[in-house]
Amino acid sequence: MIRVEKLSKIYRTSLGSVPALQEIDLQIGAGEIFGIAGYSGAGKSTFLRCLNRLEEADSGRIVIDGEDIRLLNRHDLAQARRRIGMIFQHFNLLDSRNVADNIAFPLELAGQNYAQRRARVEELASLVGLSDKLLSRPSQLSGGQKQRVGIARALALGPRVLLCDEATSALDPPTALQILELLQDLNQRLGLTIVLVTHQLEIIRGFCSQMALLDQGRIVERGPTARIFRSPESLIGKKLLDVGQKLFRPAEVMA
Repeated sequence: MIRVEKLSKIYRTSLGSVPALQEIDLQIGAGEIFGIAGYSGAGKSTFLRCLNRLEEADSGRIVIDGEDIRLLNRHDLAQARRRIGMIFQHFNLLDSRNVADNIAFPLELAGQNYAQRRARVEELASLVGLSDKLLSRPSQLSGGQKQRVGIARALALGPRVLLCDEATSALDPPTALQILELLQDLNQRLGLTIVLVTHQLEIIRGFCSQMALLDQGRIVERGPTARIFRSPESLIGKKLLDVGQKLFRPAEVMA
């Protein structure tokens, strides 16, 4: 489903060049929930944003569903992005719009008529458990409800891939668990491939079948989640898991 080859990204500043990603090689299978972890500044979010070209890589290939995203012109990229949904840490909702209109926004941009939009919005609201909130404004919603709106909006055009950039880190643990369970349900019901960037290792352990660890823009370890948690091979993996075990409180996550 997703194949990344020799992907590199450099930020150029007044103080010089800063490598954000360095020759990333990665494969993510169709229907997987794939986790990416690392310390702050490791390149996790940059990598995720390169997958749909919100960030432009400097070199390498990004092949999604057989199509090299980096070779597409503006028109073809817009079409490809319909198959790649994205949800964010801070929801990115439009405060001037109610829930229904927030969900409908990508459908408006795609040129769907009102009847089509209304039917799709009602379907998506039911899917994420917000049928009774369609007329509410974002300011009237809880954090978990806002993220459900973000998920529904990301699903509006029927993507095959869902990119999640720290999608639960702004939520309390019980609400985060509910969102993760929703994502897991959507993965199974819709066959979505989900790429989940997070610094919360307990999330990866509980919900991702495969994972990769980033350090200074490089992948230092990848493989089955159970194997990495059982016996990490990289130094950064051992450090992350050691810190995670000290911070992890099962009662909070499993409540």
